[in-house]
Amino acid sequence: MSIGLALGEANRRLVAPLIPACILTVVCLSLGAAWGLLALTPTALLTWGGPGPGVAALHLLGIGVLLATVALVVPQILPVITLQDAPPAPVLTTILGLLVAGLGLLAAGFAGYDSQIAQWGTRLLATAVAGFLGLWLRLLWRGRRSGLADVLLANVLALGFLGLAGGMGALLGADYGEGLLADHQAFAHAHGIIAAFGFMGQVGLGFSGVLVPMLAIADPPARAATRPALLLGALAVLLAAGGLVFSVPALVWAGLAAGGVTCLAHLRLMAQIMGRRLRPRLDPAFWLIRLSWGLLPAALVAGAGALAGIVSPLVMGVLLLPGWLLTLLLGVLQRIVPFLTSMHTVNSCARPIAITRLSWPAALPVLALLHVLALALLLIGVGVEAALPIRLAGLAGLADSAVLGAFFATIAVRALAHRRAVGPKRPPSPPHQG
Repeated sequence: MSIGLALGEANRRLVAPLIPACILTVVCLSLGAAWGLLALTPTALLTWGGPGPGVAALHLLGIGVLLATVALVVPQILPVITLQDAPPAPVLTTILGLLVAGLGLLAAGFAGYDSQIAQWGTRLLATAVAGFLGLWLRLLWRGRRSGLADVLLANVLALGFLGLAGGMGALLGADYGEGLLADHQAFAHAHGIIAAFGFMGQVGLGFSGVLVPMLAIADPPARAATRPALLLGALAVLLAAGGLVFSVPALVWAGLAAGGVTCLAHLRLMAQIMGRRLRPRLDPAFWLIRLSWGLLPAALVAGAGALAGIVSPLVMGVLLLPGWLLTLLLGVLQRIVPFLTSMHTVNSCARPIAITRLSWPAALPVLALLHVLALALLLIGVGVEAALPIRLAGLAGLADSAVLGAFFATIAVRALAHRRAVGPKRPPSPPHQG
């Protein structure tokens, strides 16, 4: 069953319209704040070992952009593809409120070198993550008979990695005041591997098999086609993170090797899907999606270089977070947000609006070019350890986040204007009593 058909059949599978609006606002503000911090304090990114604006920017991107987007994708896409009701708005609003409050305190604490404020943020974030994990687990349990074994497996693995990353983050926060960890730096790197490759990696692998065929108009992958990559990818993450925590380089190398095989399997599957697509011309949003597929192996190669002492670990971090993950997310959001907004008009308007009337095509190449420019400048800056390219990257990224916000706002304004023009959807008339 296609996503579009499922949405048309059951309006209860859509989350309340306020939820996507709030989450997308958080995404744009967090993205702008992350790039803005780099523009204001470019040298902070080159300094590691404790709190600072660079670490604040990292968490704004990881939590405010990536995790917040997953908090939209999971409650919206899972109910659609597993044919169940979407979670209630009060639950999602509470989780989002805790997430935003925790992120604000965490980022402020890191940026201001105040570990006590950061610890309070960590506690609120842990509460938000626990609530989201419970909601996610409930959705998976209710959808267990949907027949989508690989998607459910990816979600179970991602859920587990998110819980592990959250626990590790809480330990890292407590370590600033208590000194609990023998090697804070190694544990922090393992936390990053678990969060990025583990949690976000499984989300990316699992939902790519659903969203990429839908956006490119292609047949979905065969049953169990993604399972080897999912399982091997999970093993790779555990090996690499375990090797970092316990100072066993051989395990890290084994994790990198397994990650390389996972990457090749995933890219081969994506190439097969794109080769069977019915949509001949792809818009600039797919430029970003395709670019992300190239940045994934580049991040792994940079990781091998960092482990060998040839490349700065920051290069791998840039290729991983603003590279692979953010690039993929931006490409998907530019396609999926107009689609979901159109589906909401099915339920709220007398007549739905076409996706082409909602989108703002002129913004897409601008978004793509600004993101690529910011990424390239950031790579140059961390590669040569120079502040000016990092500052320019921050400014380009800040402009990109502003255009992204304008893109989402344009979609919302056009949807509201359409509703005013055609009127609200009326309930069906009762049957005539003869």
